[in-house]
Amino acid sequence: MDFNLLNYLESRNIFYRIEGKNVGREDVAISCLFCDDPSYHLNIHKTIGMYHCWACGAKGGIFNLIKDKQISKSDYNFEGLSALRQLLNNEKARMLHVIKTQEPKSIYELAKKLKRNFKSVVEDIKLLERFGFIELVEEKTKNRVRHKPEIAVNEVIIKMSI
Repeated sequence: MDFNLLNYLESRNIFYRIEGKNVGREDVAISCLFCDDPSYHLNIHKTIGMYHCWACGAKGGIFNLIKDKQISKSDYNFEGLSALRQLLNNEKARMLHVIKTQEPKSIYELAKKLKRNFKSVVEDIKLLERFGFIELVEEKTKNRVRHKPEIAVNEVIIKMSI
């Protein structure tokens, strides 16, 4: 998979910082697109692909950020079928189906329904969230916060050049 965040930001004339106050080693800081904070409080983790604004609390996967702000994803490109197969393997497709049809209330409940190891399900959830297939909605229970997985897209269109 090949998505260069810095090239993407530069092509959209979005100013960023890769070092300085509150910018981690793997982070890129930009002005928040949600709260219009001019102080570079929205950090995007380059390798994980997650963002978080320290000013307004907005957070999620980078492709959800692109989708929410109506920015084109045309720069995203899979470098071969193996990367696409890894993202959309049978287990992840089954997971998406269970989330859509059975609506589990938590990641733990999803793991039980799939009869899979919780840690493996969490890893797959993070990947699917990173690429914008699902969103994790925080729900407060008595003393805890649980994350309910929800489908973020209804269809995926794959266009390939051969």
